[in-house]
Amino acid sequence: MELIRKVSVGPNPKDCMAYSVGQSVIDGSYKITDIILDDRTLHKTTVHKYDIYVEKNNERFLWKSVMNCPCVVENDLKFD
Repeated sequence: MELIRKVSVGPNPKDCMAYSVGQSVIDGSYKITDIILDDRTLHKTTVHKYDIYVEKNNERFLWKSVMNCPCVVENDLKFD
């Protein structure tokens, strides 16, 4: 599984919405924990769908799904 660090949504990277792991959202109450490419949707429909998960009080929720939109994806490069 690839580790996605950031997804920028929109046709123009200068004017897009960007979501990053670690970013505070929803009035600063939640923090983005994961951005995941939905493999099932990709294989079934060939549509790229990114699920964005947030956490508050150790509970994780699906916050947004971005699909069928122009996106720029930044992978998390972790070296051991």
